[in-house]
Amino acid sequence: MLVLPDSSIIAGGNNGIVYRLKSEGDELIIIDSLDHSDGLEGISVHGFQYHKDGSIWCGTNLGVHRFEYETWHPDSSVKYRFWNASKKVEFRGKESVVDKYNNIWVKSNYALMKIQANDFTDDNTVYKPTLLEVKVKDNNWRLKKSEFDKWTKTPNNPIHLKYYENYVRLRYGMLYCDDLENIRYRYRLVGLDNHWSDWVKSNEVVYSNLSGGEYTFELEARKLSSGKIGKYSIDIMLATAWWQTVWFWFIVVSILGVLTYYAINHFKSRIKFEEKQRTKQFNRVIGLKIRALQHQLDPHFVFNSLNSIQSYILEDDEDRALEYLSDFSMVLRNNINNANKNLISLSEEVAYLKLYLKLEQMRFEEKFTFQINLDDKINSLDIKVPPMLIQHF
Repeated sequence: MLVLPDSSIIAGGNNGIVYRLKSEGDELIIIDSLDHSDGLEGISVHGFQYHKDGSIWCGTNLGVHRFEYETWHPDSSVKYRFWNASKKVEFRGKESVVDKYNNIWVKSNYALMKIQANDFTDDNTVYKPTLLEVKVKDNNWRLKKSEFDKWTKTPNNPIHLKYYENYVRLRYGMLYCDDLENIRYRYRLVGLDNHWSDWVKSNEVVYSNLSGGEYTFELEARKLSSGKIGKYSIDIMLATAWWQTVWFWFIVVSILGVLTYYAINHFKSRIKFEEKQRTKQFNRVIGLKIRALQHQLDPHFVFNSLNSIQSYILEDDEDRALEYLSDFSMVLRNNINNANKNLISLSEEVAYLKLYLKLEQMRFEEKFTFQINLDDKINSLDIKVPPMLIQHF
């Protein structure tokens, strides 16, 4: 209940009606009333405040109303304005006060609200949008006390998010607004998309899979009836995941570079070692072949053959010397040709033996005869034997 300077009484209750009463003797007479048809929103009236500018402030469960008392006549519509930042906020008008600066302070279930009276009396006031709520992956973002305004509960600038909080739902709205249906919004997230969205009625937006970095959320609200535009912006600092930082990739590249360097050096060392081993093996094989060739070319046999050739020459037996020299060269050629062979046919080995024994027979001046017999069942062309296997025997 509120008693005005003109002795009128303003009263309300849980029926969602505000009454203007007049006292006559012991009776209260209803002069007029305000209900939903007059713009009163809410079903319970919690309290009143009379302002020095002649306005009446009335709190309901849905918001705060400002009625211009001078326009309140039974035969006309009362001029009013309504304020509610969110339909979730329930006001307690009976616990409101007016400070020395004529600001209205109203308690709600959400916070203590400060309403600047001038914002309701000046028709040129620009309606200011703001960020009302931040959710991360559909969960309320837990703010520290230093990160939000203790009166309006709106986040302070900037908003700091961890790298895994990259799925963000932002809900925005108006702190001082007489008709939320009369407002349209557009927004953009600078750093992600510099283009403004279309003007929409919706008051929330979702950004998902954001990369670490710095963003600025910009919001504009336009009042359809007047065309006035309010602006709001807030910075969002999303931490970069440690595996996406420059330092991490620098360390990874450095490690890979070092590993690659050592791998290349190890590979080169292994190649050199294997090449060295192959060289040693090759030299060993060459040495063995040379020694085998030396053994095959029996020095006594060579010297004796040369002596035989020399004796034929001294005796002027040119034909015998040429024949011996021809056979001797064939023996040497066979030795050289077969040096790199592991196996030769038995027929080749027999032919070599015949040459060798022929030379020995000539050297010993036909003092022995020889005969090589092969079993008829043996195919000398198919059977393979090591070169000069039989000669030493």
